[in-house]
Amino acid sequence: MIKTLPKSLALLCALGVMASVGHYLQDSPYNPSFSIIPSAVHAHVVLGGLFLLLVPLQFFSRLRGNGTHKATGRVLVSIGLVIGVTALIITLVMPYSGNAERLFITPFALFFLYAIITGFFAARARDFQRHQAMMIRAIAIATAVVTMRIVFIPSMIWFGSEELTPEVLSIASFTFAFIFHSAFAEWWIRTRSTGAAEITGDLKAA
Repeated sequence: MIKTLPKSLALLCALGVMASVGHYLQDSPYNPSFSIIPSAVHAHVVLGGLFLLLVPLQFFSRLRGNGTHKATGRVLVSIGLVIGVTALIITLVMPYSGNAERLFITPFALFFLYAIITGFFAARARDFQRHQAMMIRAIAIATAVVTMRIVFIPSMIWFGSEELTPEVLSIASFTFAFIFHSAFAEWWIRTRSTGAAEITGDLKAA
């Protein structure tokens, strides 16, 4: 199962990139509050798509020895910091689901920033096992946004009602996705810790 995870991650990232593109294909944003600070929204969507586009490259074993992994990683950290900050701005200033979104989503946005920063400095200190663990956690949070949409759309179709409004289902989908991805990341980290401390996702046959 471990060997198939990078391929599954690549598929999830591809769906996320398509969602970023789809944001600019809609007639109007689903959240009217996005007009409050549109620059933060544009930065989050565009750089979020780029982040997801680059993430799978980190799992190509053939790129790890020629400097590409390190260079791409630095780009991802730089982009990730902007994504994390803009996520906080969107959550705190322009929440789609009101105070519930501020309450449930803010901790995950903060943890994403913490994981990105800690993972970067762990690599600088050549503590690669901790670096890999923290980056897996950050990627789990980033890709949870894609899973949220996979859960949210069917839930709207099947369970949408006067009580279960889009705002309620949105925050419920976000919370589920973040918790599921975080738990899965911890399982992945602990499973990998029994072997060599190196992420070598095999995408050669992809």
